[in-house]
Amino acid sequence: MSPITRLAVARPFMRICPNQLKQVERSDKNENPDSTLLREPWATGITDISIDGGSRGPCAHYVTWRVHKRRDRKAGEVSTMALLSLLLADSVRFPLLQVFRVVSVAVEPSPGRILFFPLLCAAVGAVVFVPYKRPLAPMAEWGMAGSAILSLVQSSHFILLSEPQLEFQQKKQRKPTADLTFIQRLGWSANLFFNFRGVSWSCEVPGLKHSTLSRWAFVKSKIKEATVFYLLTDVTFLLVRHNPALSGEGGRLDAHGFLWQTWNVVVTWAFMYLGTRWQHTMGAATFVALGFSAPDDWPPLFGPLSETTTLRTFWGQTWHQCLRMMLTSHGRYLAHRVFNFRPGSLLSSYTQLYTAFFLSGLIHAFTEFPHDRKSATNAPVAYFFWVQAICPEDRWICLGHILDRLDQPFVVANP
Repeated sequence: MSPITRLAVARPFMRICPNQLKQVERSDKNENPDSTLLREPWATGITDISIDGGSRGPCAHYVTWRVHKRRDRKAGEVSTMALLSLLLADSVRFPLLQVFRVVSVAVEPSPGRILFFPLLCAAVGAVVFVPYKRPLAPMAEWGMAGSAILSLVQSSHFILLSEPQLEFQQKKQRKPTADLTFIQRLGWSANLFFNFRGVSWSCEVPGLKHSTLSRWAFVKSKIKEATVFYLLTDVTFLLVRHNPALSGEGGRLDAHGFLWQTWNVVVTWAFMYLGTRWQHTMGAATFVALGFSAPDDWPPLFGPLSETTTLRTFWGQTWHQCLRMMLTSHGRYLAHRVFNFRPGSLLSSYTQLYTAFFLSGLIHAFTEFPHDRKSATNAPVAYFFWVQAICPEDRWICLGHILDRLDQPFVVANP
């Protein structure tokens, strides 16, 4: 840090007196030859300004500035460039994003925590939009882009819309989060971030069915399920691999008739469903067998297909609920804090519905962006049609309830 330099400032024009300036320049060079007096310190990030009273000639007051040396400014520029180079490095940008988002929740609650969000936006932009020097495998590129955009939406939920250390708590947590050390809070934050459904947390997604089996009974059941799902996934993978419309060999989903398009859609969804269930069951069996978690920490990822009766039920119960917590928080904020709709009202319900599907469409669009920009532009359109299908379905269900009431006989009470 450079020495404190005393400059004479004339009132009322705030200009430096020439005689005093020469004297200060000479004394400053004698005390520290390496330092350079900046004639416009207010343009260079000066701190610690103090005023000394008294009258000495034409100068009514003296102002003391702590002037930063040019090498301090260069050091700041070097650190900024180093951060940018880290964000753009192929092997560092994705792990650095995960570190940023975990630390953003582990730090103590304060208004300054919001500064992590623009930093996370820059890290997500580097992962999604900046090409890698060495081309990655399509699945790796797709997976990292999807995880990056999920991190951004999730960080918006935990940084902009809530204060996790004050609002969320693990059900088995024995002491308040504020009493944990910073290292313990890092583990607490990582558990919150990577536990998308909030299992065993106060913010757990509703409707999850926890296992009541013992440890090894749970492991055996999951290994059996994983074996079945692996075989079925392998069959659907063969169907996808030998299908020109799905294997990326130049075919198109709409190149054939209605029946062929329907088959392609069924195979695609079956492959995603079975593959995801196989990964989840294998993870559950492994972590419970090693003692890292308990059986009740691994509720089924999907709901029963037999209970799927409507589109709303499919998206709200049957399909995985990994995005539900982060999507509904934005919808609630928009409906209740921005538009002031009454909770439980029709306007509040549909505002949350449209917000959730809009954000989900953007997540899937940016996930596809590095690999296929055409698919990225089609994703929001597809999710728009999904929500448009749910709205008339609600109307038909409501009409059915009304007609059902009309069919019921009127009961007249005895006088």
